[in-house]
Amino acid sequence: NYFNFKKKKKFINPSKIIFCPRGYDKIYNQFLIIKFLKKNLKKLKKFIFIFSGNINFSEYNKLKKYVDENKLNQNVKLLGNLNKKTYKQYLLRSDLVISASKSDAGLSSTIAEGMSAKCLVLCTNNRDNPYWISDGISGFLFKNNNLKSFESKFFKIFNLSNKRLNKVRSSAREVQIGNNDLNKEMQKVTTIYNKISSYHY
Repeated sequence: NYFNFKKKKKFINPSKIIFCPRGYDKIYNQFLIIKFLKKNLKKLKKFIFIFSGNINFSEYNKLKKYVDENKLNQNVKLLGNLNKKTYKQYLLRSDLVISASKSDAGLSSTIAEGMSAKCLVLCTNNRDNPYWISDGISGFLFKNNNLKSFESKFFKIFNLSNKRLNKVRSSAREVQIGNNDLNKEMQKVTTIYNKISSYHY
């Protein structure tokens, strides 16, 4: 059982699981999340932050050293790439999915998957993220590379009622289904194809 932390003495038995699956590269800004944890450790004693993804060992080793030196080991789990089954388990069990990335080419697959799975998502307000996520409606946004903004939004989320959070989860899934439904996309392609074909007759 991936979530039976009681049996693993190194980890606490968490009340909240925070999933950070963007990987270990400077651009993904995982240090911002770790520094937030260090600053607010007394408030977050029962939270566990799970990091996963592709490993840039230079960045990974810096993160690990910071976690060790600041005695955050009970609250931080640093994983590598996960297989699909394990990734899905972490995603569905998490209370919040975070992307602190400083830059994205579009909406990241991890955020899209989180929204589709009705997870609560907190990510930076850069690039396409505000197009997909209405802050407080279908997810939550914070200012890019801004610890104060991240901190404020993080605690705001966990002060909201379950009823409100469930609405956000449902809205997130609706956004993804509405924009990425295969049948709708194929209908668009068919319409375009028919228009092009009609020009030849």
